[in-house]
Amino acid sequence: RADILAMRLTSSADLSVDNGVVSSELTLKTGQTAEFVLEVLDPAHPEPETCDVDELFESTAGFWRNWLAQSRYRGRWREMVERSAITLKLLTHEPSGAVVAAAITSLPEHIGGERNWDYRYVWMRDAGFSLYALLRLGFNAEANAFIEWLSKRLGRGEREHDGLGPLRVLYNIDGDEPVPEYELDHLRGHLDSKPVRAGNAEVQQLQLDIYGDLIDSVYLFDKYGAGISHDAWSDVVYVIDWLVDNWDRDDAGMWEVRGESRPCTTSRLMCWVAIERAIRIARRRGLPADLVTWTGARDDIYHRIMSKSWNTDLQAFTQVEGGDQLDAGVLLMPMVKFISPADPRFLSTLDAIERELVTDSLVFRYEPATDGLDGDEGTFSLCTFWYVEALTRAGRHDEARLAFEKMLTYGNHLGLYAEQVGLTGEPGGIGTEHVHPQQTDATIPQHGRGLSCEEGMTRAEEAVAPVSIPARGQQESGGRLRIRAGQEGGQARGGDRLPGGEPGQTEDEGVPAQLVPGQPLDGAAARHGVARGVHVGAGMRADLEGHDRDPVLGDGEGGTDTHTWIARVH
Repeated sequence: RADILAMRLTSSADLSVDNGVVSSELTLKTGQTAEFVLEVLDPAHPEPETCDVDELFESTAGFWRNWLAQSRYRGRWREMVERSAITLKLLTHEPSGAVVAAAITSLPEHIGGERNWDYRYVWMRDAGFSLYALLRLGFNAEANAFIEWLSKRLGRGEREHDGLGPLRVLYNIDGDEPVPEYELDHLRGHLDSKPVRAGNAEVQQLQLDIYGDLIDSVYLFDKYGAGISHDAWSDVVYVIDWLVDNWDRDDAGMWEVRGESRPCTTSRLMCWVAIERAIRIARRRGLPADLVTWTGARDDIYHRIMSKSWNTDLQAFTQVEGGDQLDAGVLLMPMVKFISPADPRFLSTLDAIERELVTDSLVFRYEPATDGLDGDEGTFSLCTFWYVEALTRAGRHDEARLAFEKMLTYGNHLGLYAEQVGLTGEPGGIGTEHVHPQQTDATIPQHGRGLSCEEGMTRAEEAVAPVSIPARGQQESGGRLRIRAGQEGGQARGGDRLPGGEPGQTEDEGVPAQLVPGQPLDGAAARHGVARGVHVGAGMRADLEGHDRDPVLGDGEGGTDTHTWIARVH
């Protein structure tokens, strides 16, 4: 018992206390059980009620089964995806909605090395990854709580005087800036890996890429969640206006390298994402914004990356402007819609990364021994999952699946992935938040290359949109749409009812689409994913499965994205 915390341990076995240490020695045979219950006591009711341990166990198991039942994923790797979802849930601070990066501090990247960091905080960068995964899998309550926590961080940065901008790189679960980093010299560390650290000095770094991750999260929530409020939009405008004036500054980059700031390509890339997503929100919702200035800044960043971060000798995008070293972070380019996955510049960059940073399908985030720290740098699990998705988008599906399945073998028996994997397979760090959303993101495209629903689910089927036919000009694809035959010759028209009772909208009621089992609907590759009308025979039902390049990030605005609806007749 302490002044602010009281706990009680009860057990069916004998307990002994020696110098503050509680222990028990017992022998169990097959079929025997022993009960141990550790409880945090309520100060108002210090004596807890007696409880049945079996009942507690069953209620706990029931909670997790019911929670996982919300998941939309039903594909081949369901167990792995659900383990990653459980990890995110366990890293969630329920009272605030915050999702921390890890529950550990100072677990070394390399045994005996100095790369030991305190990850018990909420990283703005990882927040975007986590929110994206939660929304795609259908865990809307956690996503809503997290976006509420994030929206409070968007407040009008009172710390701008220090030059770090309106947002910090990381926060504690209460949304405050962490304590300054310090070392716990009295602890020897895991397997004598010193120092043991508390706090994280990255909070004093300028990392411009966090704005792209955050605004991308806001964009997803506005599109597929409850929608952004007036106050939250005002804060977004404030942040974007600041970013328009500061995107070209040198910073520490997404890898948080301690030392000299540099013009990092991935920072430029994510600044482009932040401004581009804000433009999308403003246009889609008709919200007030200086779109002329924003669009000009977005285009300036695009041209800057294409001219300054492109190395003609390497035929690749480099880590920094004018540099000659590679960075796996540029694999994000097609995923954030900056460049086509079929663009020759991206394909040659992918080839260069494979030559220099990939070893047996595992990916280094940058060239080893270039970050100024002692100790060996392992391959980065996050980057390996990015590599898998990049291969998928580039059409190299067999290679993507092989790399993905090999990466799955590095998870432990609980489905946890280390932040880094050494060349001999040893883990470095464990249970870090940013790895598991990327494992989920890399899983879903493995089902999306022309496989049927029975074999797996596509990215479109995993999208977070509601299951309905959208109105004109919207893109609300996802799930499985069921359209029953109408009264007029079995043709579904605008206003017909779906099984759920929602009216179906059609873009052009006068152009029916002929239904061919297992084939794309004639004329149904409509702009914005709007089915033009479905012709089915009397008494038949058509299930339309939406397939899209990227239904989560692609609006279809300007007619740049298309859907194909695959019909299955019953």
